[in-house]
Amino acid sequence: MMGLLSAANFPERKHKRKTKITIRGTSTTTHQAEMMVQYYAQYWELEGLYILVQFTARLPKQYQGYTQYLDHKDLQTRQVTIRISNQISEKQQWLTLAHEMIHVKQFSRGELIYHGKSAYTWKNQYCKDVRKISYRQRGWEKEAYALESKMLAKYQEAQRLVAKR
Repeated sequence: MMGLLSAANFPERKHKRKTKITIRGTSTTTHQAEMMVQYYAQYWELEGLYILVQFTARLPKQYQGYTQYLDHKDLQTRQVTIRISNQISEKQQWLTLAHEMIHVKQFSRGELIYHGKSAYTWKNQYCKDVRKISYRQRGWEKEAYALESKMLAKYQEAQRLVAKR
């Protein structure tokens, strides 16, 4: 059984590149969002990312959030933009942030690769046109929906343990 993680019990690693996090928009608690992103980044050992989380009213109605991932190999930088609707409840915003951070993990580990237009590779399986697969049947979405509540619960439990200290 895996123990609970908090910033206090993550092992130090040499030569790690710090992940930079920026939170923008009108979420009720931007500090909470930053702490969550830090937790998920540490949990999955995501290093050297530039993560921007934007809480915004300007998303198509069917979206609660989405993630864009850019790997600039020539510049040796990886940029992530997560946009989350601020028109949904705070609880749903946190669940959406957990969901989108699962996609960050998938992209940064090379499990999910976007090739442009509608082409993706998921765990070495190439799909030329993802539009032919219903949204909930896409492998990366199945994983994100299966893990989002668990990851939010892990974060919340870690925060309770830190608060008890």
